[in-house]
Amino acid sequence: MNQHRPFSNMLPRIVELVARAAAGLKYDVKEYVASESIAAILTSLIDELTKTIVEEDEGVIRCGLCGRGPFTRKGLYLHLKRVHARQIEELVLSELEHRVWVMKNKLNS
Repeated sequence: MNQHRPFSNMLPRIVELVARAAAGLKYDVKEYVASESIAAILTSLIDELTKTIVEEDEGVIRCGLCGRGPFTRKGLYLHLKRVHARQIEELVLSELEHRVWVMKNKLNS
């Protein structure tokens, strides 16, 4: 039996945002979600994930997930979307689950 995945209808959009942010391309979270509170959560999530998804050293950009590169910003974006979309989905879900767990534990304390 397939387990229902939270945010599954939003995952492709979130992957798009994460890939754009990691590559240093322009993006606007508010284009994808209407709620200000969800936009703030997504912005925070994207900022956290991009730290592990991209490695930049002296202007050389490499994929933080597989080490490939060097890439242009557009090249990294395309690489992330084509090669790592599923992995980024899993990272997003894992981070969301962690944040929900932290919030629940704060409420129960």
